[in-house]
Formats: sequence, C-alpha cells, structure tokens
Amino acid sequence: MEYDNAIPENSLLLGPCRVALQENADIRIRLIDIGSPAIEKMAALPQIVLAELTANQPHPVVALRGRRRWIPNYSRAMLPESTSSTSLRDAGVYVLFGGTGEVGIAVAQALFRDKRARLVLVSRQGVSSPTDLAPLANEPTQTAHSSQIRALNELRLQGAEILVLQADVSRHESVRSVIETVLKHFGAVHGIFHLVGPTGEGVVHLLTDTKPSEVERITAAKVHGVRAIEQAISGCNPDFVVLFSSTATVLGGVGLSSYAAANAVLEAASATKQRSGCGTRWISLAWDAWLTDRYITHSPLPPALREYALDTESAIKALFEVLESGVDGPLIVSSGNLSARYRNSMRPAPRGGKEGMTSSRSERDPVRAQVSPYVAPLNKLEQAIATAWQEYLGVERVGREDKFFELGGNSLLALRIVSRLKRELGREISVISVFEGVTVRGMAELLT
Repeated sequence: MEYDNAIPENSLLLGPCRVALQENADIRIRLIDIGSPAIEKMAALPQIVLAELTANQPHPVVALRGRRRWIPNYSRAMLPESTSSTSLRDAGVYVLFGGTGEVGIAVAQALFRDKRARLVLVSRQGVSSPTDLAPLANEPTQTAHSSQIRALNELRLQGAEILVLQADVSRHESVRSVIETVLKHFGAVHGIFHLVGPTGEGVVHLLTDTKPSEVERITAAKVHGVRAIEQAISGCNPDFVVLFSSTATVLGGVGLSSYAAANAVLEAASATKQRSGCGTRWISLAWDAWLTDRYITHSPLPPALREYALDTESAIKALFEVLESGVDGPLIVSSGNLSARYRNSMRPAPRGGKEGMTSSRSERDPVRAQVSPYVAPLNKLEQAIATAWQEYLGVERVGREDKFFELGGNSLLALRIVSRLKRELGREISVISVFEGVTVRGMAELLT
C-alpha cells in the first residue's frame, strides 16, 4: 500500500469530531480524509465527498483512498515474543519528560527495579535538591512536592543514579539542551518517555466555550513536544520514544475535545514514524486512566473513568510488555471491550434543558417529594445557581438543599450549567464546584 505524506498536526481535527455529538445531539461533524489525490482524480472528488455526506450509514471519521473507504476498527493485538535486540537495556539511560509526576515516578521506579536503569527526570517546574527523609517524614500533610522528594530519596537510597532537570518540552531549544546535558553526563540516550500534558479538570471545557488560548495550553506539550523531541534526538538514535496518549483519542469524552485532539497528534506521529524506517521505535500508548495515589486518596475519578482505570502495577506490566515486544506505532491499552466502548461513544448526547421539560408538575419534579422539601435560595448567588439547575435539569423549582445528582444531573449537564454561570456571573467557575458542592447551598459556599 502506498502511504500519504501525513501531517500529524492535522489530527487535531479528531478531537472536536469525536466529542461534538457527545455534547450536543444537534451537531454533526464528519471528518473525511481525502489524502493527496492525483490531479486527474480531483474532478471526481466533489461527487465522492457528496456521496459520503449523504450515505445511509454515515461514520464520523472516514478515509477515502481511490476506490476504498476506510473507517476505524479496533481489534485485540497479540504482542510478539521479546528479543534481545528490542528489550530494555540493563543500566540503560532513560529520559522521562514529565518524570516527576505520579506516573513518571512509577515508571522510573519500575525501570530501576527491573533494569537498574540510569534515570533522567525532566519537569517544567523542576524539583529542588532532595533533603534527608527525616524532615519529610514529620510533615503533617503530604504535598505533591514532598511526595516527589520522598520518591527521589527512596530511589537514591536504593542506589539509583538520577539526574533531575528542568525544561519545557514544548520548546525545541529546551529539549535540545536536555539531550545535550544527558549525553555529556551519561554518554548515551537509550530511550525517551514523553509523559507531559495537563490532565484532570484543567483540560475540561465544552466546545461552545472553546478559546484559542485554552486549546494552546492543553495541546502545546504534546503537539510541540513531539516535534521538539524528534529534532533533539536526530543525532543520538535512541532505541525508542514512548508517547503517553489517552483513550480519549478513540472515545472522546464530554468536555475533552482539546485533550482528545492533543493526544490524537501523538497517535499520528507514531504512525508516521512507524512507516519512515528511521531506526528508532516510536510508540504511542493510549491509556485508560492510571489509578494513582492521587485518585485513590484525594481526587476520586468519576465513575465512568474509574470503571476502566488501570492500577499502577497492571499499567507498568503492560508498558514493559510493549517495550520488550519490539512493536512500534500507535497502540491502545484498554481494560474493557474497546470496540463496544467505541460504538457507545458515537451515541448522541441526551437532550436537556428547556426542550426536555414537560407540562406536568409530577413529571417535571418527581424527586422532591421523596427526597427533600423545597427550601428557597437565600441570596442572589444561590438564586442564579438554582435557576441554572432548573433550566438544564428540567425541574420546575430547585431549592438550596436539593442535590444535583438526585435531580438527574450528569457531567454534561454540569458543564452546561457551569458554562451558563460563567457568562452570567462574569467569573471563572470550576465544574468541581457542582460535584463537591452537591447542593445549591454547597456550590454557592464553594464560590463565595
């Protein structure tokens, strides 16, 4: 098969394409990839595209190549047996961009435990020089910084050779400086892990609220980072580059259009490199959520994510199996039936708001008599919140003690409510305030 000269950055279009229907049942986005057709075939292209747009069974993502029509399909991959030429090296030098985060620390610990690897941990903020464990052990609360220091100290006490560097992976000169420093310090770079990118609430926004600055903030580390790494390693030829991606590239997710777009670029970059024969294995791994300590103890994952989340031990095992197998290109690590999940992801969003209201009080407000009596909002902020809940939850009256989920709330409706309140109140509002506030009163207290 003859391949196109792909441009990974164009894969950004996949983000809104995956997510639009999940957020709004009235929006249809079709991504039709026509490749680079020969001049003599251009005249027929409008008719081909029109036929695709009017097909009885349209698909959100289609690639047209000659007489062939390609759509995504996901099947289970059997990894080949490992060989010495593709295995992780004993005492290898491995650079982890984002290496001081929870996932990065977990990967670093496993590399040292299994391969006595020499480790280079790179972060944008940097980590101050580790101190003795004793002062940290006596801290009343454990911060992200103290956890990093503790983990680094434990690795060093076990004999690990660790170089901690500060760099911005989205800047070419910054990444080049890291590689040069590592080559001077260790004399080689055997593998690179790109784990950088915002996660959590910071990547969530509705398509209707999309701002260029937000898209750039969410996508920069992945989109610019992959190019920066590509240029920086041109002279050192590491064994592999691993790009940590997300199943959002396949499944989308309410509020995740920019996040899905950023990760789609990593998938495309690894596929392009897979065909280039460059000598370095480029691997992108689209993960379900890793169930790290943060999600276990501090910020529980939403049920939809937790259902498929991977415990850290299982995720590390999968990572090492891929690295030892010798495969490259884009791979997806899913703990459930991905084909079924993909089909479910193409279901349109439930309709909510005014069009979902009925005229009957008993139909519109079936919960209150069973749950809690109506208590009127006390102030303007509570009234604004209650009014937004009424509109999007389809409830005639919402009181200050009514609970969001008991009234039929979900993540999409929470984002719609927050979007409205941002415009109405003229301030930034976290979607977490809906979930943690629980009631109108609780949400108002969090916003006060």
